[in-house]
Amino acid sequence: MESFTDQDLIDELLALCPNYPPRHGGVTAKEFAAAQGIHIRNAYERLNRWVDDGTLVVELNMAGDNRRPIRVYYRKVDSIP
Repeated sequence: MESFTDQDLIDELLALCPNYPPRHGGVTAKEFAAAQGIHIRNAYERLNRWVDDGTLVVELNMAGDNRRPIRVYYRKVDSIP
């Protein structure tokens, strides 16, 4: 009997939807809004402003239900002091 590892499962799932890599860190607007105690619309405005000025980058990732993509914001590597 062949052994099926967690990595095998991850590889199989990525093959089904390769455009959406697993999420490693980052923050969604919903998470940012909750942490800052602000409305999600204000969170999007702040995060997108930081994307525009080059502090953050944004990528699409799959939501927990794997039905819709969500925006995940990450600190741009060259902006870290």
